[in-house]
Parts: sequence; structure tokens; C-alpha cells
Amino acid sequence: MKRKIVTSLVFLFLLLSCVHSIAQQGVVPMTFSGGHAAMLADMAQNLKLTLPVLSDETCAKLRAIYPSFWNPSNPVDAWGTGWDPQRFEQTLEIVAADPGAAVIAMTIMPQPARRISIEVAEVIRRVADRSDKPFALISDSSGGPREPGVAAALEGTGIAYLSGLRNGLTAIARWLQACPPSPEPAAPSQALLDQCRAFAERCAELDEPERFEFLSSIGVPMSPSQAVSSAADAARTAERLGAPVVLKGSAPDVLHKSEYGLVALGLKSAAEVSAAYEALSAKLKRASHSRRAQVVMQPQAKPGIEIIVGVRNHPGFGSLLVVGLGGTFVELLMETSVRLGPVDERTARAMLDEIRAGAMLRGFRGSGPFDIDAAASAIAAVSRFGAATIDRLAALEINPLIVHSAGQGAVGVDALFEQAPVGAAKNQAS
Repeated sequence: MKRKIVTSLVFLFLLLSCVHSIAQQGVVPMTFSGGHAAMLADMAQNLKLTLPVLSDETCAKLRAIYPSFWNPSNPVDAWGTGWDPQRFEQTLEIVAADPGAAVIAMTIMPQPARRISIEVAEVIRRVADRSDKPFALISDSSGGPREPGVAAALEGTGIAYLSGLRNGLTAIARWLQACPPSPEPAAPSQALLDQCRAFAERCAELDEPERFEFLSSIGVPMSPSQAVSSAADAARTAERLGAPVVLKGSAPDVLHKSEYGLVALGLKSAAEVSAAYEALSAKLKRASHSRRAQVVMQPQAKPGIEIIVGVRNHPGFGSLLVVGLGGTFVELLMETSVRLGPVDERTARAMLDEIRAGAMLRGFRGSGPFDIDAAASAIAAVSRFGAATIDRLAALEINPLIVHSAGQGAVGVDALFEQAPVGAAKNQAS
């Protein structure tokens, strides 16, 4: 089957990430402008895109059809002495045959190249039909309307028509990063599917301790969580669990507890627990109007590396898995690794290694190593849950999942669920 980049910029890297595996992830940007070529080289470096050196054979074939002053390099400036559709078609074929070229991305300017843009698209379509490489056409006009003639020429081909040089290269970079290094894992078992779907159907009616218990039962380790109904009840529960403990205010209409001051950490004595309960109860009444608002208690988790693990489901499309450094780092660093789920533990470890979490988990400046196997197992379990509930839950976010020292496991201490829009399950079924 020929590998082609799909036309949607938003879902470009998502749709193909679980379908294709590119052995060599080199990109050859092509352009009609020397200035564009320089810009593309800089952008590719910033995006960590590999621009392979063209082979001697490729260079020799290109020199044979271009003027003597022209020097073949990557990115390729294919303008030469002007627009020549036959030479352009030959250029595309020669570049596509290069062993280091995994993706060919042609850029075009709306002006003065608008007059030839449809011809360019038609040539790309013909060459792509004869090649097993993915092609893309990128307009340097970001945010503007796509040219109808170009869109029509590429319709139904699976060739991407993207807007904006940086946006287009970013989409390609993320798609290449999302290509799995190993075969897809087996789909969730029927038993797991049934469990997860049943849970999703009643998730909105469950409290936090019940949700945590279910996640733990399917391989996502969560901290034991128990609702407490009074200061005295909280003190008794803390004595049974053992200090230190954490109290949290939980409610369906409160998504982020810390924003409302609804988390009290490191409580060690009965007096501290009782006082924290009273304070949290008052804050919870101000923050939530839900009848199911409650104060819950957990054992204080041991320190470790905090990561975020989440899924975002798109019925009829796929379950997107996101992994990054958690806690406050997720908003500070804006650094994540992305796959279409489900994934196995091997791919989960690869995702961690794509971000700084991997280096931190393996040990840094006397800290660690940490239990990367437990982290990978939890990530894979979350991905299976996401795939099993794609038509019933819109999202799940565990932040943070605290990864302890090597051999000591990992534990999630907070989880946010988002219900699927009404009718999603029905639409998926139909």
C-alpha cells in the first residue's frame, strides 16, 4: 500500500502514527526559492527533523537536468532557470528514489507562483501515484484560504495540502515522531473492553475513591482514597492509614483542586487533620454546587518523578495518548510525547525517552534511578483504557503519576475524567 500523508493538519500525525512505520525518517523539503530553502533548513533544525544528505547517484542525476551553476543539496531549490514542468517531474522522481528520503515536502508561494500552483499539484499527484513515499504540498501563506484548484487537484490522493511553512513542517515532524518503533500491540481483550465500557457508563455517578479503585484494578496504580464525612472521621481514618496523609476537596464541577486551595499535604497529627478538614469543607462549599462534593483522604505518596499521562478520544478516529513531565512542569515546559493508543510497554518507554522525563527517570546528578518499568506499565494500561472507552469517555488525565525509586513502583494521586458528548456512543455504533 502506498504511504501518503493525509490532508488534515490537525490530525496528520495522529491518523498515520499507528499505521505506518518508516525505517528512515529523513525529510527532503523542495522549493522554488533559495530563501525558502534556507528558512526550511533552519526550521528543520529547530524541529529536530533529519535532512538527509542526497546520495551521489541522486546528485549526479539532478546535475544532468539542471544548469551547470546549480548545486544539488537538501533542501532542494527546484526552480533552476524558471518553471519547467517536465524537469520538475523528473526532479520529484529522482528525489523520491533517494534511499534517505522518507518524506518529500514541496513548498510553494501564492505569488508569483500562483499561476503554476495547480500544475505543481498535478505533477506531485502523478509522481506520488508512482512512488511508495509520502508527499506534502506546503503553502507559505499561513492562515489564508487554500487555493481551490490545488485542493481539487489533490482531493482523494491523501497528499497533505498544508498552510504555513512552520506549521507544515511541525505537522510532518510530529507524524514522524509518532511512527511506532514496533508492531502495534494487541487490542484490549473483550473482558477488558466490557469492564471499561461498563465503568464509563456510570463514571459520572462514581466518587473519586470508586474511580481510583477501578483504575487500580485494570493496571493503573492509584493511591488508596477514602471519603471522610467529619473532622472526627478524618482523624480516625488518618490514624488507621498512618501519617502523613493528604486531604482533598473533590466534586464533579471542580476540575483542578489546587486552583481552589482544595489540597492539604503532609498532615501528621489528629489536630492537623481536623483543622484541615474544616478548612477544606468551607472552601469546597464555596467552590462547588454539587451534591456529590466530598472530602477525601489519601496516604501521602513517597517522593519521586512526577509525570502526566492522559488520553483524548476522538470517536471514529482514534485514542490519543499523551505523556509528559507532570505536576507544575506540564504547563511550564509544554513538552509531551504523543501516540495513538493502545501502546505496549516498549513504546511507552520510548515515549518517556523522547522527553526529559526519560533522563530524569534513569537518574540525574545523584537522584534515581527510578522505576521506569512501573511507569511504562501504567502508561500502557492508560492507553488500553482509552482505546476501550473511545466512544464513551472524551478524556482521562492522571496528573501526577509519581514514579518512585527503582523497584518501588508508581502511583497516581489525581485523575480527571471528561465524559463524551451526548450521542457519541450512538454515533460510533452507527
